[in-house]
Amino acid sequence: MNTTVGLALTTRERDIMTHIATGSTNAQIAWILMISEEAIKSHLKHIANKLNTTSRTEAVAIFGGNATAIAGS
Repeated sequence: MNTTVGLALTTRERDIMTHIATGSTNAQIAWILMISEEAIKSHLKHIANKLNTTSRTEAVAIFGGNATAIAGS
């Protein structure tokens, strides 16, 4: 991910986005991270605000595209 996205998201938010990008559901992510589904939903709202997105797919595209760009550097 680029510096802007990296700095914008917390470590927990980046963890959640990594799971979202693999197709995990909120329930699955909550179970893996040992937090509530409500906490996942709250994090997703914060992520959407920080990335200025309106959908999960759009957030993944921004997060994934930036992660790919850094990996290729």
